[in-house]
Amino acid sequence: MNKTADVVQVIETMNKSREKTAKELFGYEAVKEQIVRACGQGLGHVRIGQNLAANLKDTQAAKLLVENLKSGGYTVEWVTTTQREISNGKETGAFIEYQELRISWARVKIHSGPQAEIA
Repeated sequence: MNKTADVVQVIETMNKSREKTAKELFGYEAVKEQIVRACGQGLGHVRIGQNLAANLKDTQAAKLLVENLKSGGYTVEWVTTTQREISNGKETGAFIEYQELRISWARVKIHSGPQAEIA
């Protein structure tokens, strides 16, 4: 099925917005600060939480961060999470499913909750 020019423009706008958000979330220096804070608390992992209920996994910023972290010896996983759907200010009862990035440098065993996908 061919997409109309309007749909193509909407998708391009969405992708630009996602790239911008990903650059803010997945900037190496910002992530490094989160890792240092987590280490100082005795943790062996950090999860990059996001307010945007959208998969940012395929953004350039995410791919670059994952590549850098993996080459540095970190374990990187994409973890499925959900956010309640809200329409007209009210919860619909549905959930939006997307993935967030979890970075670990020590053994972390998550035995309940959503499944993870190795990056």
